[in-house]
Amino acid sequence: MYEHGMITPVVALVIWSLIMLIWLYATRIPAMAKAKVKPGEATKAQMEALPGGAANVANNYNHLMEQPTLFYALAFSLQLLGQGDHPINIGS
Repeated sequence: MYEHGMITPVVALVIWSLIMLIWLYATRIPAMAKAKVKPGEATKAQMEALPGGAANVANNYNHLMEQPTLFYALAFSLQLLGQGDHPINIGS
């Protein structure tokens, strides 16, 4: 069986980030319309006060864009060095 190494978790994180982006727009746009907040004129306080948990989804998405930088660098480095394709045997 072909091992995908460290590329599989990278692709999984990219897919999760895209899902969160869709969820962000699906919650934020209706919340902004309900609160009568115009996109180009919104303040940080207005965005944090949006109803329906829209701010929580936005914070989650922001963290996905800020934190995984080291993960991506490490995953690609391990893959390029040939160290990311060894399966871990748990319990053997």
